[in-house]
Amino acid sequence: MKSALFIDFDNVYSALRRLDLHYAERFARQPLDWLRWLTDRLPLPEHAPTGSNTRRLLVRRCYFNPHVYQRFRPHFNRAGFETIDCPPMTTEGKTSTDIHMVLDMVDVLQSPTHHDEFIVFSADADFTPLLRKLRRDDRRTTIFAAGATSASYDASSDLIIDPDAFVSEALGFGDED
Repeated sequence: MKSALFIDFDNVYSALRRLDLHYAERFARQPLDWLRWLTDRLPLPEHAPTGSNTRRLLVRRCYFNPHVYQRFRPHFNRAGFETIDCPPMTTEGKTSTDIHMVLDMVDVLQSPTHHDEFIVFSADADFTPLLRKLRRDDRRTTIFAAGATSASYDASSDLIIDPDAFVSEALGFGDED
């Protein structure tokens, strides 16, 4: 299955940090480990293209606030990610990450390469209309959120990565951890 992965780093890191600092740090410092889990062991969404049994991540994009998370950029670069700076745009520290992600996903949707699946790492319900558009264009969607999400966001996705499974299987934290 040809997939495209888009990560709202600030959102995921912050949510994992609220659960446990070690989860967030492993996510940020060892992306190759959880990428292998994502491509090799996470089940495909329902109605995946016939003959698909694994993911091939053709697009890997991670969106960072460089003022806060610059120290993690090299780990994602070494894992083959394009890293996109999303500095604060307001005095309250709001970034333009969501709009960058949406524009990039629409670009990928319109590219000559047919991407079967769009994977979004973010709990932000602002992506709900985009997930619905992707469904209308017969694309599968997978979401990961380490925190609470809205019912409409969840319902607009084909597959929701369970946070407990991500922590235990992808990040490698067992019950004893």
